[in-house]
This record gives sequence, C-alpha cells and structure tokens, in this order.
Amino acid sequence: EPVEYYVNIILNIMDHFTIYGFCYLMKTKQETYQYFVNWLKFIERTQKQKVIRLITNNDTEFTNNKFESMLLKAGIEHENCDLNKLQQNSYIKYRGQTLEAIAKNMMSDSGISEQIWDEAIMCANHVLSNVISLTTGELPFTHWHRRRPNLSYLHTFGTPAWVNIPMELRQKGQYRTKKLYFVGYGANHRLFKFWEQGTTNIFWSTNAKFLEHVG
Repeated sequence: EPVEYYVNIILNIMDHFTIYGFCYLMKTKQETYQYFVNWLKFIERTQKQKVIRLITNNDTEFTNNKFESMLLKAGIEHENCDLNKLQQNSYIKYRGQTLEAIAKNMMSDSGISEQIWDEAIMCANHVLSNVISLTTGELPFTHWHRRRPNLSYLHTFGTPAWVNIPMELRQKGQYRTKKLYFVGYGANHRLFKFWEQGTTNIFWSTNAKFLEHVG
C-alpha cells in the first residue's frame, strides 16, 4: 500500500560499542519522545539489555522535562553536550556525515528525485550497518546481532522493478504489476520499499522483479 511521506527530521541513534545505528523519519521534533520510548522498548525486547547512558545535543527535544523524567524513571544517565566539541561523540558526527555522503552518491548515480532524500538516508543507514567499521573491525550488523548477515538480498538504490500491486489497490483496468524504483528495505530482508516516479508515494512489497541492469 502506498504511503505518502512529508518528512522534515531524521532521528539518528547509534550504539557506541557496536557502531550500529538506527534512523527514524519524523515530521516534527515533537515526535522524538515517542520514537525514543519505542526504541528503548525495542532494545529491551530484542537485546535483553537496558540502556544505561545517553549522550545527546542540547536541543529542546532532549532537554525538556518530559524527556528528562522518562530517562530518570528508566535509570538512564543523560549527558547533554555540544556534539561539535565532545571528542567521545565524534563517532555519531562522523556517522551522520557518512550517511549524507552515501545518500548523495546513491541519488546522483540513480537520478532519483531529491523529494525522497529521507529514504536515501534510511537506505544508506542499512548499507552502513553492513560495511566493516574501521573502529571495531567488524560489520556493525554482526557485532549487534551476533551473527553474520546474508547479503544476497541487497539491491542497487534506484533500481527499477516490476512490483505486484494487490487486487484491492488496483484501479479498474490497471495491470497487476507496476514499474517502480527500489529505495530501501523493510524490517526483514524480504520486504522492500519502492518509489513511484513523479510522486512522493512509497510502496512496501515482498513481490517484485528487479531489473538490475535496465535503466
């Protein structure tokens, strides 16, 4: 089903030990609280561990009473700082710059519209998790999940694909498949994200034929 995004902000969270990162698309900074709470629950459920320390910048979404109270209740030590001056947090600064560079290169090579810059950042985050870290000497994915990834599902950003459109979403007389462009990954390696040219519509699908060498 197509989803139309209007994204202004990307929340970038990185585990300092494994260099594994998470990106979340947000419309406003006010969404930071709920996204972070959901992330904490996800970490506790999947990693069976609790976050003990959080380093953020001094922006209001991290320094308001509601956010601070939530961290205090969760037993998380919170350090506010100027990320440009904190040596310890050079990783997150470098990671942000790397994500932007990867996204720019992917969009330039593919010719994909800048309308979906946010999707390029998300895809870049997925790719970066599967590239050996100069800091740890391991894939962040392997370090975080404690297993090696199967990378056979990876595809080139912007690759055209014939995507199956479910019957309930087809208009009268519309073909079963539609030519869309690959722009990212879902929660598992079988779910892909596709962009409809000329729009900001994003489709999620597990049923697509990739045209890797077709423009």
